[in-house]
Amino acid sequence: MKDRSKSRLSNGVKPVQQIEVSEKNVKKRLIAMLIFLAIGVTSLGFFISSLLSTEPGWAQIEINTSGVSCGEDFIFNYYLGGGEESATNEKKQVTSLYSAACAKAYKLFDRYTEYDGVKNIYYINTHVGETIKVDKILYKAFELLEETGSRYLYFGAIYAEYVNMYFSEGSLSSEDKDPYIDSEFAEIFAEMAAYAVDPEAVYLELLGDNKVRLNVSEKYLSYAEENGVEVFIDFFRAKNAFIIDYLADTLVENGFTYGCISSYDGYVRNLDNGESKYSLNLFDKNGDYI
Repeated sequence: MKDRSKSRLSNGVKPVQQIEVSEKNVKKRLIAMLIFLAIGVTSLGFFISSLLSTEPGWAQIEINTSGVSCGEDFIFNYYLGGGEESATNEKKQVTSLYSAACAKAYKLFDRYTEYDGVKNIYYINTHVGETIKVDKILYKAFELLEETGSRYLYFGAIYAEYVNMYFSEGSLSSEDKDPYIDSEFAEIFAEMAAYAVDPEAVYLELLGDNKVRLNVSEKYLSYAEENGVEVFIDFFRAKNAFIIDYLADTLVENGFTYGCISSYDGYVRNLDNGESKYSLNLFDKNGDYI
């Protein structure tokens, strides 16, 4: 009988060999591995720390909330590290406080939406004749307008019509709804203005203890129902003036005074006591050059 195992080996297949690994250097290799692992972990820690840490100096503070917020209307620049806290800790505190204030202000001055537990402009407009306790921020704004004797607040219906005029997607152009061009719209605006300037037609009564009541005459209510008027009061273009005061006051009250807030529509508040110096660029057109 032919030896098959011998023939296979003779055909070039090498026999399996058992190799014993020496255990003399296992301890050294283990120590080296642990050292390299420690170096890697330390390097990763420094890298992550550098990403999360903040250098002292001027920085633009961005809101960190995902819900509704008026933060897009404002630019907030703050000098981090100017106080007792580190720049990193100060940024976290300022960002958190500013984000919460922006979210609160948006809801309070919103005339479009009702929020649970928030007595805002929308809520007041839809609860005519009711006594409502509002946030002190809104009450303070109402007080200021009342002290000046201004009726600005009551042109809400006209403001709403202007918003619809310029931002609605309808078949009519802006000129077709411009009261300076279209006599029909001029008549509508004149009627709305007549109600707005009349204290007997619409008036927000300040009752103290942050309580208000929106009083609207039966005649104006009837007109509103017939003509689709849903807004009796609104701050419109003055809204950000009141909001920026609230934002600035909130930060100052919490000890953050090294910054400046500005809105896209031109309102500015510095947080310091006037000791800091600021500069800004003014642009003008001279022929074809800026």
